[in-house]
Amino acid sequence: MNIKNKIKFSICLMILLFIIPNNCIATTPNTDYTMSLEPNSKTVAVGDSFNIVLWGNTPKVSAIQSKFNYDTSMLELTNIELGSISDSASSKRTDLSSSLITMLWFNPSTAPEGYYKIATLSFKVLKGGNTTIIPRSYEFSDNNGVSVTPVTNSANIIVSGGMKAELILKTPKPNVDNEAVLKIYGIDASDPNLKNITGNFNFNGDNNNNVELIGNYDIKVANSQYNYYMIDTSKNSFVISLKDVLDENYDKGYTFNEIIKIPLKLNNLVDDPKNTILYNVSVGDRNVYDKKVSYDSSTIVDNNPYFAIVPAGSSTAVSSTDLKFCKYEKFRLKAFNMKDNNLTKFSGYIFVDEDKFSADEFRISQFSTVYDKVNYSKLEINESYLKYNLTLSKGIEEEDYTVLEFRITPSHNKNTSSPLILGNFSVENNDTKIDVDIKDITINILEKDENMPPSISIGYAVSDNNYISFLPLMLDPDDDTEDLELDWKFGDGDDSTMDEPSHKYDYGQYSVSCTVTDKLDATDSVSGHLILKEYNVLNYTFEQLGVDLNNSAQQNYTNNVTYLANFKLYNPLSADVSAYATFKNPNGYKVIENSTTGTSCNKIIIPAKEKRNLTMLITSSSKKPFDVKWDVKYYPSSKTQDDEFYVQYYEWNFVEKSFDGVISSLNDPKYKDITLGNQEVTFKVNKIPEIKEYEITKKIEVISPNSVVLYIILTVISFTMGLSLAIVIKNPRNRRILLYRLRNNFRKIYNHIRGY
Repeated sequence: MNIKNKIKFSICLMILLFIIPNNCIATTPNTDYTMSLEPNSKTVAVGDSFNIVLWGNTPKVSAIQSKFNYDTSMLELTNIELGSISDSASSKRTDLSSSLITMLWFNPSTAPEGYYKIATLSFKVLKGGNTTIIPRSYEFSDNNGVSVTPVTNSANIIVSGGMKAELILKTPKPNVDNEAVLKIYGIDASDPNLKNITGNFNFNGDNNNNVELIGNYDIKVANSQYNYYMIDTSKNSFVISLKDVLDENYDKGYTFNEIIKIPLKLNNLVDDPKNTILYNVSVGDRNVYDKKVSYDSSTIVDNNPYFAIVPAGSSTAVSSTDLKFCKYEKFRLKAFNMKDNNLTKFSGYIFVDEDKFSADEFRISQFSTVYDKVNYSKLEINESYLKYNLTLSKGIEEEDYTVLEFRITPSHNKNTSSPLILGNFSVENNDTKIDVDIKDITINILEKDENMPPSISIGYAVSDNNYISFLPLMLDPDDDTEDLELDWKFGDGDDSTMDEPSHKYDYGQYSVSCTVTDKLDATDSVSGHLILKEYNVLNYTFEQLGVDLNNSAQQNYTNNVTYLANFKLYNPLSADVSAYATFKNPNGYKVIENSTTGTSCNKIIIPAKEKRNLTMLITSSSKKPFDVKWDVKYYPSSKTQDDEFYVQYYEWNFVEKSFDGVISSLNDPKYKDITLGNQEVTFKVNKIPEIKEYEITKKIEVISPNSVVLYIILTVISFTMGLSLAIVIKNPRNRRILLYRLRNNFRKIYNHIRGY
């Protein structure tokens, strides 16, 4: 190769090295940096817990990152405890769902070097077999920030032994809602002799009434793995009938871990619950003899005052919780062991990563102890920050209570994690900040591997012949219906995305459709045919039956008038209907249920294309004209259309205007002068700056002729009030109108009194 060609080759090589990404070039691990798992081989039994320690042996580094691969059907990573080098780290993070470990040091003087513990990994063995824990995505950054790949090793795990059962209690804290989860380790899902899982419990084996069952069992086995289950709470027993291994829906690789969840409450503190809760459990024809009862090691139990973000149903803090995609969960900022009669303020923010979650319903719970003690509150959601500032009018006497609550929903269908963080947290006692512990929580989003599509049917109501109210009946087996989206096509060119839309049509025929979509774009559609005609279903009359004087001579007379409503109803539909006539918004009248005149009835059956009569009674003591309003509803006795698109009822609204009301009359008055008897005296005055009428009403009771003086005094006072208002009115036109009305009202009252 001549000089010229050598130069060209060198230039091309330099260009290739420059443009090819680093991760496309094979690298050799640097032997100066090692990352090792110890022990590198371990034999354990089903149901055991064990630790693997991750060690580093390096020159000074500025960053450490590692993840691990392992068989998640055999092993469960339950905890990552960082070594003491994390105390000096500028930033650190662990994530159980992805087995992530990350630590950064911005100050080189505090960075680790030599031989040091990176972290301790805790695992739980779920079933038998062999597996390997392999570091992946592992690297160091040297003191100059250059990424370095270390030499690594793997840890071989050999699992032996048969089945084991464990009943895990959430927390040992007494007198709070608790729960226990039964787990069975080592079930061979491919065994054709499984048949079922059975068990029974004795929650007070020591007869000291320490444990109380406070709800129903919750089956945790996947639906696809069993045919049915039976629970007998009187005997505290359960049976789960498993599907045959030849069933195509049965997963022979499934890990039976959590079996049932039981809501409990500890009435007394139990240090060792194994003698308090006794149980038996069998898988197929095999009894599980290796059983234990324990407390959840991931639960944070602390007797010191602290604040924590917890799942809504949690009675104490937890380090992490799982949340499936398409599901939401409520979380709370809670105070624990925090009784203080002088608390005055809470402030700060809660960080919720908006790239992974959506947050809403951020509020003070009306059921919280804090709710009635808040003097001032400001809550807002600003991107990833839920900001709050609360002041209290008085302190709080309870030890444990909820300060705030909110709801979060995963935004993406992938396995990931993110912490909820209490930032700038401050709690004050009489304007003095209190130092308390705070505990964050990590949310593990679990990917949804299989999506069940939603289903929909539509019921609708027809009002006044052409106004339709639609009611979708939605079901999604594995999602929450609040996350479903609807797309309506009304058939006349209009559409809607509302959940329960209403739409007014012209008379005619229309094809209506609705499509429901879940968060993973699975859909279901339903369509139906509307035929809208103008129906005249009612002729009616109201007949006044007479006056009923039902007051004694010592009482004021009140005249009640009774009306008989005669309804002639016609059913124009092709199906029998149950017809209801219902008076609504009664103002000045009421319906008589039973009367000596007759019985009021608001229901009748009308065959198709036939007529029926219906009568109803109403009574009124109104002194003013009033309107009578009612509706008639027809409920078809059978669906007139298919099961997915059907009419619920037809409704027609009616009003009869200007009933005269009752005219007052006087019988056998005791005095020649007027007896006012609790009458209402009303004066109308005008207020600045525009002419508006305001009523000043005063009830007075006159029991003798001398009381007429009181009436006159009231009249003069009221006239004087109006005159005073008139004097200060600057607008001449408004003042003239007010004086004119005052003079007329006073003249009428004076002439009225003068006549007696």
